[in-house]
Amino acid sequence: MMITYTIASSFKNRRVRQAVYGHGDVVTCIARSETSLFSDCYVVTGSMDCTVVLWHWNGTTGLIAGEYNQPGEVPSPRSILTGHEASISSLCVSAEHGLVISGCEDGVILIHTTSSDLLRRIRGQGVVSHVSMSRECVLLSIFDNKRVVTYSSTARKLNEVLVDEKIECCVVTRDGEFAVTGSVNGRISIWRMFPLIKLYTYQPLNSAVRSVAVVASHRFILGGLDSGAIVVFNSDFNRWHYEYKNRYHQNTTNIQKSPTPSK
Repeated sequence: MMITYTIASSFKNRRVRQAVYGHGDVVTCIARSETSLFSDCYVVTGSMDCTVVLWHWNGTTGLIAGEYNQPGEVPSPRSILTGHEASISSLCVSAEHGLVISGCEDGVILIHTTSSDLLRRIRGQGVVSHVSMSRECVLLSIFDNKRVVTYSSTARKLNEVLVDEKIECCVVTRDGEFAVTGSVNGRISIWRMFPLIKLYTYQPLNSAVRSVAVVASHRFILGGLDSGAIVVFNSDFNRWHYEYKNRYHQNTTNIQKSPTPSK
């Protein structure tokens, strides 16, 4: 199987930078980790051949690196992760924790290290349509696009919520406190990761939401629609933050209890 990476200033000037061979069947999903100081990161790919391949992206050269991360080397995988018995349907990788999370169509979620050691096996129900992980190692998984489940890093189920709409996309904020989902009904919702609670839903849009993203400052939420439009919502996650909320209520209480000055 071939993976191509393209860089183009415009549609007409696009060109292939690199072709990487690593799978024996169709590549079904791809994900990358957070970047390091030198813009390097991990890239993971899943395939219908039931394997997950871990690659090293060189931020300096803008290419998949070889075994020794030297210029001119032939691209080679860092690890080939096995253990699935069905096509890979969702991936997540964290360079900070050194973990690779993979889900497949038979409902199994595997937790590997980046050195290819298998740590945990989680058996769910339905197709794993999405997996992601917070910085506190809380695993968020979505089965059949309708059942949202959170697990701990030891594969212990924390919470489970069944939604009445099909979830198309999901992203976890950088602080790991919240998750944002988009549905085919055109709704973008904000969830608290632990405990798993839906906090807020924006007004419905006129098209299905295919992708969502949160900017680094957490001030805006972007949604890509099926119609080709991109919407931007203003967000204030501090209103649901535990410390901020308690501090706000405490200051309000102190103001109300403050004695009135005597005339």
